[in-house]
Amino acid sequence: MYMYIGKGDVLVHAPEQKNLYQFFINNELDGRVFAMAEGNYDLLANVDFSYSDKVFAAWEMYMNLRGKAAECTYGDHTDMFNNYGDIAVERPYDEGSEAARDINYTQDWGFDLTLLKQWNIATLAGVYDKVAERGAAVYFSWAPINEQSDGNYNIYVPMNNVKLE
Repeated sequence: MYMYIGKGDVLVHAPEQKNLYQFFINNELDGRVFAMAEGNYDLLANVDFSYSDKVFAAWEMYMNLRGKAAECTYGDHTDMFNNYGDIAVERPYDEGSEAARDINYTQDWGFDLTLLKQWNIATLAGVYDKVAERGAAVYFSWAPINEQSDGNYNIYVPMNNVKLE
C-alpha cells in the first residue's frame, strides 16, 4: 500500500466502532479482502499475503458467498448513492426487522476502549509513521456513531483516562 502514498497525500483513519480489524486487534485473512477488491482484482497483486497461510481458505469463503448472491451488475444500484458515495435513499426504521438490518439502533455498538492495548496501538502507530515517512499527512477521527445506541457513552471517556496494557 505504501507505494501509492506520496508527498501531499492525506490518510484519514476513522475506525468503525468495535471493529477488530481497523485497530489491528485481529488481522486474520478472510474473504472480505477479496470483496473489497471486487472492482479491481489487480489490486491484490500488491498485497503481501506472507503473513497468512489462509489465502486459499479466504478465497473459498469469498467464492462461496458470491455463489449464493443473486446475479447482478455493479450498476444495478447506483441510484441509491449520491455523487459523494453516500446512501441517498430513505431507509425507514422498522423495529420488527431491526435485528436483521445492517444498521442496528438497539444493540450495543459503542466503542469498546478495553480493546485498545499497547501492542495494537503500537502497530497502528507504525503504519502512521510509514505513511508520514512517504510525505503524507495522517489524521485520526472517529467514525460516525448513533448517539442513541446502547454503550456509546464509552466514546466520551477522556482518552487520558484510558489505561493501555
